[in-house]
Amino acid sequence: MRALSSLSCLFLIVCLLVFSTGCGSSDGGLSDWQKPATVTAVSNIKGKILPPSTSGAVRGQFSLLSTDGTLVFVEEKPEFFANADANGDFLIRNVEAGRYRLVAHKVSGTTPYRQRSDIFTLSGQF
Repeated sequence: MRALSSLSCLFLIVCLLVFSTGCGSSDGGLSDWQKPATVTAVSNIKGKILPPSTSGAVRGQFSLLSTDGTLVFVEEKPEFFANADANGDFLIRNVEAGRYRLVAHKVSGTTPYRQRSDIFTLSGQF
């Protein structure tokens, strides 16, 4: 009976130590919780490639021979891209806020055409 009483007392002491120290950490167990992820502001880039014009393209917009199938990508992050439709419309999704240039790339026959936009700021605010 005395051995059972000693074991019970030892068990009680171990339990008190574990609960009072926060399961082994010095911060009461807070470090055991997963830290929240950093929030990154993203936005979509929607635009239009302009067809050729005799008066020249508007500053910051593209002017190519044919808009259908033109690849448009973020120069600094080429993994963000879209293909323009027959009207020249394109949408690049979930780009992080920052300062960027867009590049329009089209191959006609064996000749590649590229045109860069002016630098613009994507703020991630709507």
